[in-house]
Parts: sequence; C-alpha cells; structure tokens
Amino acid sequence: MKKQVDRIPADGLDYGTHLDVEVYYDKGGRSFISGVYHPRGYYLRVMPVKVDGGRETWTLFSGSAKLLFETNRYSRKQAGLSGC
Repeated sequence: MKKQVDRIPADGLDYGTHLDVEVYYDKGGRSFISGVYHPRGYYLRVMPVKVDGGRETWTLFSGSAKLLFETNRYSRKQAGLSGC
C-alpha cells in the first residue's frame, strides 16, 4: 500500500508544529513488545512533528493510532485506491 501522509500545521502543541495524519493497513497480530493483540485492518495514525527549516523531528511513542475498521485482507477498493 502506498503511504500518504498529510501534514497539517497546528498551534498550541506541547511538542511540535505540525500533525502528521495517515491512514494505513496493518496485518495485525500480537506485539512482541507489549504482548497486546492488534486486529488486522485499516488504522488512522496522528503524530506531532516539529518542523524547523528542512529538518523534522518527532518523539518515539508519541501520537496515537486507532482502528478504523477490521478486514480479512488488503484491497485497493477498500483503501479508496481503485482509481489509481
């Protein structure tokens, strides 16, 4: 799946000047780090990013990802890429 990240300027963030917003597909499964099971499906991820000139920095484990909907497999039609 081709990744598309939208960068939105945001004021009032503790750390960062922009928000990166991305919709992506994840195969799911059990996390080796936390042991938590993640369902297979499409997720929405939002993460604060600090942009300073040509540099961008972010903090590990910042931001959040939420399941949009579960699915058995990736398809271009579900991802909204059928016209590409």
